Amino acid sequence: MRIKKKNGVTIIELIMGIVIVGTLAGISSLYIKQVMDLWNFISFREETASQGSSALIRIARELRQAANISTADAANLIFAADLDADGTDDTVQYLRNAGSELRRVFNSNGQGDILSDGITGLDLTYYDANNAALARPVSDPLEIKRIKIELTIAAGSQTKTLKTQIWPRNL
Repeated sequence: MRIKKKNGVTIIELIMGIVIVGTLAGISSLYIKQVMDLWNFISFREETASQGSSALIRIARELRQAANISTADAANLIFAADLDADGTDDTVQYLRNAGSELRRVFNSNGQGDILSDGITGLDLTYYDANNAALARPVSDPLEIKRIKIELTIAAGSQTKTLKTQIWPRNL
């Protein structure tokens, strides 16, 4: 008499297969989660730095056109320039508010534009024609020939400092 072998799997083999596949899926999901968290962190940091960089470029472009500076201290700058090309000077103010926003107020129209968020520091340093740093607030804005701007941005637990120098054309 012939013994017939059954083709198939037992319930124990099936459960072992499910346990092995489940373990592999759990381990790979932890790896994928770490990669996704890293990607989210880096993209947030890059976006914050990009915002700060574009704000610094805008400040530099407008400040080069300054006709005169009325207020110049460590974290506040008010100047006049014809930015809208209408023949009259406009008042522009750059400041960091009590929160973490870098603001641009144009013609004292209230709150102004938010140029960047996540700003933890704005430091303005002013230099005279001999490249000597002027005391802040600057008592005589006509002495200003060069302005150094340092913008500190926070993204998560990391900070980045962006720097630029401007030589206003009309001063």
